[in-house]
Amino acid sequence: MDRQQTDAVTDRPVVSIAIATYNRLAFLEQAVEAVLQNADLPFELIIWNNASGEDTRQWLDSLEDDRIRVIHSDKNAGCSAYELAFRQSRGDWLVTMDDDVLRLPENFLSKMRAALQACPDLGYVALDVVRDDKTNGSKPEEYAYKDEWHDGICLQFGPAGGWCAMTPRHLYEQVRFPVREDEVYFIYDGVYVSGIMERNYRCAILKDVRCYHATGVWWNQQYQKYWELRCKNRPQEARRMKLFMERGVFIKDTIRPWSVRKCLGDCKRWLLAQVARLRPNRDDSGETRKLPTDSPPG
Repeated sequence: MDRQQTDAVTDRPVVSIAIATYNRLAFLEQAVEAVLQNADLPFELIIWNNASGEDTRQWLDSLEDDRIRVIHSDKNAGCSAYELAFRQSRGDWLVTMDDDVLRLPENFLSKMRAALQACPDLGYVALDVVRDDKTNGSKPEEYAYKDEWHDGICLQFGPAGGWCAMTPRHLYEQVRFPVREDEVYFIYDGVYVSGIMERNYRCAILKDVRCYHATGVWWNQQYQKYWELRCKNRPQEARRMKLFMERGVFIKDTIRPWSVRKCLGDCKRWLLAQVARLRPNRDDSGETRKLPTDSPPG
């Protein structure tokens, strides 16, 4: 069911932002607030609710902002939700955003758009990430990237994830994000990047323009504690835990462990292949040998 927050949106948005969420309200509240505080171009925010519980649904229904659209799905579409949301979008620039991105830089939309406009063969640009003792933001190590400057903008060419990333509509119409009926979690952004690379476009990180992507074991543990307290009908302790997690939470509570290991293994092999392409590779005779053209996992 599609719920438009107002009777009509009169101005066509420049940017369409899609967030897919499933039972991560403590995350989602902060992610939405970050968008509203830092977006600097006319935008629509499409939130795809993957059949979350009643608390998430009620909170989404309470939002009153002309720029927000909420789509309540009867089933968990997983990562396919991004493509399903973009099919209903209207902006010329499309942004995927995870619901665990808790802080965004000022004017992040115009900065990503400027990067895409400055580099003609750039088809997908992601924000840089904060690294601290609790998260690496899912970004690979720096050796995986090659810096290039375009119109005063520093871009790190290499693996770029969909935590908060932009692509132009004309390219999206050629490639599209994947939809998989039988999978909840898959590397949807890697599949999209593979598609743009086949069309001679590249992907990059917008260097030093950082968001806070609260992913990793520590955040997972904190959210698990919060969720267990809620399930045990201990609301006061749950509220204290939520305050403790002011900076965000993380859990993939629908993923079976074996599928996570397989997915991460596939992703690691693909990332290593991308790194290899950035380096000269010679055999014993000194001749440059052709590298394999692995496709990203998905």
